[in-house]
Amino acid sequence: TAQGPCKAYPSARKLDCAMAMASPLVCFTLRLGPGEEIQSALQKFVQEKRLKAPFILTCVGSVSSAKLRLANATAENPSEILELDQHYEIVSLVGTLNHGGHLHISLADKDGVVVGGHVMGNLTFFTTAEIVIGESSNLTYGREMDDRTGFRELVVNKRLNHQMGTEV
Repeated sequence: TAQGPCKAYPSARKLDCAMAMASPLVCFTLRLGPGEEIQSALQKFVQEKRLKAPFILTCVGSVSSAKLRLANATAENPSEILELDQHYEIVSLVGTLNHGGHLHISLADKDGVVVGGHVMGNLTFFTTAEIVIGESSNLTYGREMDDRTGFRELVVNKRLNHQMGTEV
């Protein structure tokens, strides 16, 4: 039940606890090629498959450019941006893909130095990317303004219609 997770976290808001829901999982695997931009390619895939609660399970590959928002950015000062323009290995890519997505990435340069942040765009594949996308088949993901953070944050709801676009 929604109360289960909240017992362990008494400071959590009722809305946050209601969003802690389990759901069956469906997985999709895709490979994107050189020159493709990740956000637009993933959003196109989500729209084509009519996914309602998609997220990144794993991703390996390399990029030639990226635009990242750093951790010290706030709603009032969202402009802490890092523009990268060299080859990086994708060490990690995580996030949700609903309504434009909310992705975070870690990238390693030729010396193994890692940089990461919130993906703002211009994330272009150098060689390839192998991506596994999960879909919570009983849920939908949305975004609503959260006054505590100043950002549009994830809202999880039960799906009324369990039909989803699983054709490949």
